[in-house]
Amino acid sequence: GYCRRTLGADVRIECSVCTPRLLLCVECFHAGVVIHTRGHTAEHGYRVIDVGREALLEVGWLAGDELKLLEAMQLYGFGNWADIASHVGGGRTRAEVESHYRRCYLESPNFPEPNFERLGHTPGKRMKLEAAAAPPSAHMLKAEDAARASAAAALAAAGGPGFVPG
Repeated sequence: GYCRRTLGADVRIECSVCTPRLLLCVECFHAGVVIHTRGHTAEHGYRVIDVGREALLEVGWLAGDELKLLEAMQLYGFGNWADIASHVGGGRTRAEVESHYRRCYLESPNFPEPNFERLGHTPGKRMKLEAAAAPPSAHMLKAEDAARASAAAALAAAGGPGFVPG
């Protein structure tokens, strides 16, 4: 990764634009790392590689489940919980999916980013980088726009802008 940390079996983020292959740890990706010598920007497309089998935000919700939830939010829109639950799968009901989204995303102290600290995950110190774009302030958004911003920020944290399921 960019930080030179050995990724081992950890989830890693691959830039789908840069060649040769560029891998980032989740923390570097989340910080919006820019590598000028490689021509890499935070606006590039990404894929999640080796999605782990660990809960990210809440017990019972694996990383792949979170990605399906965020994808469904973009496909079906906020409030279409039956369609979203069907997309997420795993036998989850619309009430379970809505409750999880509200707890982990909308009620996050870091809104519009999800609450990674619910299970003790700490994404590390945020680095101040040129290309890191601040999300819009929650108080400036309408409810539906806030939900969209939350889904987009969480998707960016999990797979990045221009996310390509891998």
